[in-house]
Amino acid sequence: MASPVDEFVRVGQLNFQLGLVLADIARAAWERFVQISEKISIECSTESDAVMQRLFQPNAESQTDVRGGQWDDIVADVEEWRLETMERSRTACEDWRRAWLNGATSESLLPSASMVLCPGPLPLRTKLI
Repeated sequence: MASPVDEFVRVGQLNFQLGLVLADIARAAWERFVQISEKISIECSTESDAVMQRLFQPNAESQTDVRGGQWDDIVADVEEWRLETMERSRTACEDWRRAWLNGATSESLLPSASMVLCPGPLPLRTKLI
């Protein structure tokens, strides 16, 4: 049987691994956000250029037209990005929970955890109460 210290170390390792996975998810999500933001800025500049051409040169033959389906593609990218990030986060948390339940803790850990995580040492609390 593992000692409570070994179990605390195991729980700490699991929490650290979860933190690393969530940090990687956040990094990947940020990179994808930057790519989507680039598409949005390009589309905004293209549409604003088309509007300006129409305002200042109403009879010009070489007016660029506003592209219709670009915003739908951007919205689809945002939705895909959101679902992918949430799915990866959910999977990481489920893996962490599964590892926690499959041997990271035992019944012997619970009394030790309550002793270590209490606001003050247990003998002092019993004397004060």
